[in-house]
Amino acid sequence: MKEELAAFPAIIGANLIGKRILYWPVLVSTMATARQMAEAGVDEGTVVIAGEQTGGQGRMGRVWLSPKGSLNLSIVLCHKLEKLPYLNMAAALATSQSIKDIAGIEVEIKWPNDVLVRRKKVAGILVESRIAKEHLLYAIIGIGINVNFPAVTLGELSQRATTLSDEVGTAIPVSELLKKLLLALDKLYFAPSEEIYQRWSKSLITLGQRVCLQIDGSKYDGIAEAVDREGSLLLRLDDGRLLIMPAGEVTSFISI
Repeated sequence: MKEELAAFPAIIGANLIGKRILYWPVLVSTMATARQMAEAGVDEGTVVIAGEQTGGQGRMGRVWLSPKGSLNLSIVLCHKLEKLPYLNMAAALATSQSIKDIAGIEVEIKWPNDVLVRRKKVAGILVESRIAKEHLLYAIIGIGINVNFPAVTLGELSQRATTLSDEVGTAIPVSELLKKLLLALDKLYFAPSEEIYQRWSKSLITLGQRVCLQIDGSKYDGIAEAVDREGSLLLRLDDGRLLIMPAGEVTSFISI
């Protein structure tokens, strides 16, 4: 393990998340590093941050581009198994609120894990876990935010993704964004599950829209009616059937 750097000190006021922060200018993947640390028994609430990732990953093994100027972090947690579905919800709420507070712009949450500005993706969330005999050994929340770099750096992805600096026309103070994010997530981590679910479901721009899901080569069109407490989407198909789709099983999600 590389030497720990002090670029980001512990967050004052944090109960758990943010009391220990490990920072590297460059990592292959904060998720991979956090996973190794979790397997070794690192303290719960440890935050792994990289100023740049060379091999970042999103959901379903997709590449997550993380150039210099992005904020990339993974958080090791060890909550109860029944709380696992709410980690993605809490992370989305904390990410959107921190961006709104620091950048002063409106932010939207798109099911299952995208944070948008003006309908373009500005942040993504990934939750991994290890479970043995119905016991949660650990969970890791990964958050990637496009902060201070030109969106054109993302290539073709810039057609549907953006950066905070592009949206506001100036650089964003990363340390302040990080502080807001970790304090918000720390608070939500201890909040009642029902409160998290209600806030998240009411924040989703997806609900009520006509959408298309592509699953294992099959396409399903319909209206996104609701989300359940496990985070699954309830899609009313054109033939009247109700499809209940966990986020982990969706290979492609397209708003129409």
